[in-house]
Amino acid sequence: MGNRLSRKKKAVAAPTEGIDVALSSAAPKQLDLPLTSLSARKDKALRERNEVERPLSARQAPLTARDSDRNNEEDPLEFFRHCYELEVDPFTLYTQALVLKNQRQFAAASDLLRSLVTNPNLTLEAQHHLAQCLIAQDPALNWCRKEATQYLEEVVEATTNDADAHYSMMYRESLVLSRLTSRIESHHYVF
Repeated sequence: MGNRLSRKKKAVAAPTEGIDVALSSAAPKQLDLPLTSLSARKDKALRERNEVERPLSARQAPLTARDSDRNNEEDPLEFFRHCYELEVDPFTLYTQALVLKNQRQFAAASDLLRSLVTNPNLTLEAQHHLAQCLIAQDPALNWCRKEATQYLEEVVEATTNDADAHYSMMYRESLVLSRLTSRIESHHYVF
């Protein structure tokens, strides 16, 4: 027991280099190091201990033979433009028109959809989406009233008796838009 006390006294009495300690002052003495550097050292040590190997993301991964020279995320429109250069396919054009419509580029989508109205496989779908694009461009129907109404009526007539869920949805949407356009027309012609 006496041995422990003598060791404690020697430890307290031993001079320390570079450390200033205020024993019983009213305000504690500030350290010369900023707090951020102390926490940064601790964070770095924790990160090094807990670091786990993670898989690389697509952008960090090295190029492969399939990636060719470009490994960047391509804009959907760029993809369709590239496909268009390779081969003009009506379904590719239709998909591109829908992408443009979803991106709210109604004028560009309308141009593509007009070119697809004559395609027998896509007539109804093209008319349906074209009418929506025309109405979205001109909600007051100042310049597209006749064209939008014509397409909506054709879709409603063609899909009236069809039991297919897709066509029945197009029918309902076109019927609602057709009624809307007729209301707008009636307000334009009232004198």
